[in-house]
Amino acid sequence: MTLISDQDGSKELYLEERRQEIVRQVNHSGRVSVAELAERFGVSEVTIRADLQALAARNLIVRTHGGAVPMGRGLRELSLADRSQQQVTEKDRIGAAGAAMVSNGDAIVLDSSSTALAIAKHLKQHRDLTILTNSLAIAHEMLEEALKMRRIPGIYFTDTPTGRHAHIAGTGLGVWEIVRVYREENNDWEALRESFDWLTEQQLRTALAYAEAYPEEIGDRIALEDEFSVEEVWKKYPFTRPPWA
Repeated sequence: MTLISDQDGSKELYLEERRQEIVRQVNHSGRVSVAELAERFGVSEVTIRADLQALAARNLIVRTHGGAVPMGRGLRELSLADRSQQQVTEKDRIGAAGAAMVSNGDAIVLDSSSTALAIAKHLKQHRDLTILTNSLAIAHEMLEEALKMRRIPGIYFTDTPTGRHAHIAGTGLGVWEIVRVYREENNDWEALRESFDWLTEQQLRTALAYAEAYPEEIGDRIALEDEFSVEEVWKKYPFTRPPWA
């Protein structure tokens, strides 16, 4: 089992111990952010988000946009972004079921609830929809990808096991894959072209332009992949490592 050092390095924490400490910190402070917790425990923000999601699923904290608050805080006090972090799995299932009842060309009404927002997230592959809503969040959700594709021509979005992500048109490559290689090559353009010699210069520049426009999105995607690399899995779960590796 992996050990993680706390902020001053004086104490090593197992996964469950870290999560118990997160609960204590949330209850003591009243609100904590992902960035603060990542710095305190010396782990990535992706790891902290997974911790908070697991704790929220156990009803030990209330997940909010960018952090968490104690369970005692009423949902009426929380914004739509915060409420969207509550019962995420259940709402996603409801959203998928609701979207499945909608056909291309339909006209629908969505209110400003977090459940309606969950439905909207599953409508992105529908075509020729008319959506009436009083929710700016839903309007933004439905227009976000279109705006990104207009801002950075040459990309498209597709569903993956970890969500919808930007890909380079004409390829099966995610933007993050090209950007990670570019960073591993110390931002060497010629090395990048050699690594992807079957891609055009425009396709490569499109990937870099998207990463420059949306650095947090690409950074989180790369961090997520690194979190679950073969080496990291072997480190966290040594029993999965084959004898010859």
